[in-house]
Amino acid sequence: MTLEQRLGFSASQALGIVLLAGYVLMLAGNLPGHLSYDSLIQLHEGRMHVRESIGPALYAWILGAFDEVIPGTGLYVAASGFLVTGSLLSFRRLRRQVSWLSVGLALLMVLTPTLLIYQGVVWKDVLFANLALAGFACLAQAARVWDGPRRPWLALIGALLLFAAAAQVRQNGLIAPVFAA
Repeated sequence: MTLEQRLGFSASQALGIVLLAGYVLMLAGNLPGHLSYDSLIQLHEGRMHVRESIGPALYAWILGAFDEVIPGTGLYVAASGFLVTGSLLSFRRLRRQVSWLSVGLALLMVLTPTLLIYQGVVWKDVLFANLALAGFACLAQAARVWDGPRRPWLALIGALLLFAAAAQVRQNGLIAPVFAA
């Protein structure tokens, strides 16, 4: 009897549970988000639709758009954090079989400050990293179906949009699209 038969679920399902639990844990510990002076200025610019700093205009617009739906930065933190979680979840599809070792490594990974604490910081740097990771995840998915019957256009368009946004939310954000190319 295999481990999957004894437990009643696969390593891929367990990996998904660990990643989603890590996301929920991150939200529980960080909502509504940790703001610095720069974050407050960008949120103010997004709310007022007036540029007052040299910060990236797209980042202020994104904060303002989330703030219009639910005031504050809680929804933004949830969406930004889900970019990372969704990207990591998508990597499960790159292989036919997910190993149980990946479940243990994912458990360690979701407990690191990078995923547990840093995702709750409302900074353009965090959004840049999350957008870049999501862009690379889209490229990986496109490569997975490149020669198959499904064409990779949707994944490639997603990557293009994510890398374009990444390049706009951080002053030196053009580095990610360069490596993606």
